Amino acid sequence: MAPSPSVPNRLNSTRLTLSFEKRVAGVISGVELVDRGARVLVAVSGGADSTALLVALSNLKKTLGIKIVAAHFDHRLRSREEAEGDAAFVRRLAGVIGAKVQTGSGDVKARARRKRETVEEAARAMRYNFLRRMAKAMDCSVVAVAHNRNDQAETVLMRIIRGTGLDGIAGMRRRSQWPSGRGPTLVRPLLDFPRADIDRYCRDLGIEPRHDPTNDLPIATRNRIRSELVPLLRTFNPRIEKGLSSLADSATSDAATLNETVDGMFRQDAFAVVQPQSVQFVRTMFRQLPPALTSRLLKRAYSHLTGSSAGLGSVHVQSILRSLGGRRGSTSLPSGLTVRTTGDWITISSEEMPLVIELPTKRLRTPGVTYASTWRFEVDQIEQDAYSVRRSKFEAYIDARTVKRPLTVRSRRPGDRIRPLGLGGTKKVQDILVDAKVPEEERGAVPIICDRLGLVWVVGHRLDERVAVSSGTRRVIHIRAERLEHGEDALTDEGAPR
Repeated sequence: MAPSPSVPNRLNSTRLTLSFEKRVAGVISGVELVDRGARVLVAVSGGADSTALLVALSNLKKTLGIKIVAAHFDHRLRSREEAEGDAAFVRRLAGVIGAKVQTGSGDVKARARRKRETVEEAARAMRYNFLRRMAKAMDCSVVAVAHNRNDQAETVLMRIIRGTGLDGIAGMRRRSQWPSGRGPTLVRPLLDFPRADIDRYCRDLGIEPRHDPTNDLPIATRNRIRSELVPLLRTFNPRIEKGLSSLADSATSDAATLNETVDGMFRQDAFAVVQPQSVQFVRTMFRQLPPALTSRLLKRAYSHLTGSSAGLGSVHVQSILRSLGGRRGSTSLPSGLTVRTTGDWITISSEEMPLVIELPTKRLRTPGVTYASTWRFEVDQIEQDAYSVRRSKFEAYIDARTVKRPLTVRSRRPGDRIRPLGLGGTKKVQDILVDAKVPEEERGAVPIICDRLGLVWVVGHRLDERVAVSSGTRRVIHIRAERLEHGEDALTDEGAPR
């Protein structure tokens, strides 16, 4: 028979409990963890941390303008009697505070054997899969978990021991994306609270939370850090948990600054071409960036294509960076993605997706300077008497009166045809590029200048007869195209469209 849950019929309200809840409300409002009107699924094991979180959020429902649902998962790692006691405690607590509760269970040990995971890894994966399913079923956009300052300190220590970078030292975030794949927002309202404060809150409420004795056994890395390493570190710094938590906050701030920089670069089509099923980076620019940015850009692309960056490890990032030394190459990634390197591009896409490089469609500033991925276009207008013979294949002179603005630059499209100057007929752009021996995967990166009437110039190859300068031309539009072979800073356009 399961032991009786230690939850009174009515919870106490004291100066300490009110102060604790005010602090929780301050954290949630201060960093905007949860929007007003949100439905929040609260993960509750029955331990002190999750018990405190559920009660505090319940008492703050009106203040925060939220609705809550409790969720309890049985990992089947404890005896049947203990597991039933945990579930009964959570149901009893939910009943006292008037919250709905959803329960579930899973065979963690069986998954660990099947997938060759540690018990900790399997438990975490099954627990978060359950929470994601329940959040969807209960229409909850947020899942709240009860990690506290002590958990944060243990996480940082565990990652340092295993070897980590800036993101690892940042530990757990107060608000983060779902751990794997797409899912609700994950929040940790108690991350700044020491475990001692949480225990006092539960005592003042009159609740005796459940206790999992396996947390006291030195059978897992986290348990050993908690019971052996942290006490040792306290002999050097009695406030070691606060110190490690501050370190995590500092690393989080630095990582956020880097991520903001990366997000800005990711949105600039002079640097990256982002499609639903592929991401392409300009290779010359990419190679000149420091590793702190290149690794984040790769993770940002991976996250865009899969919904999470969790599957891309440092070993994959280093393999990609090593491959950039060659002219061509490919690297396989998790989730069926491949990184392919060509002359000017780094393309991340699914293995089945054919490699197609495309330029973004952009309006040319006339006069002015426009950047489109690996190209720079400078357009100006000159008098006919200033017209001279073209100096390179990347220059074009066109009759201003024949152009129907605006001028745009884009990649070729199926069926594109041009009337090449001097040919006396039309020709497919594809055939022009094939004759010029442009590699198939790079033909989409050849710029096509167009106006409202059609094609004007296949850059570097052919000018359309319609816009050619003649003896009757009075004003000439001069276009200079330049490939950015050395990764010049091409992040802003100059001049104004006219």
